[in-house]
Amino acid sequence: MAADWASNYSDPESQAVAAVSSQTAAYLATNPDSKSAQISAWTIVLNNAIDDRTRQIAIDRIRALGGSGALQIIPPPED
Repeated sequence: MAADWASNYSDPESQAVAAVSSQTAAYLATNPDSKSAQISAWTIVLNNAIDDRTRQIAIDRIRALGGSGALQIIPPPED
């Protein structure tokens, strides 16, 4: 488990990862079918997808779970 691994280190970042990971595991233990957690996970997939097929699968899964909305970021034409 991520919490166990991170708790082996004493730096603040590792301790924060350990705390958040423990909280997440405890929450999912009580609500393993959490739509919010599933949408969050699919959002990570969407943000890291390198192809259109994967992006569309993630969008479809998010919508199937009840997620909605859109975010479009348009960079400036020149730096």
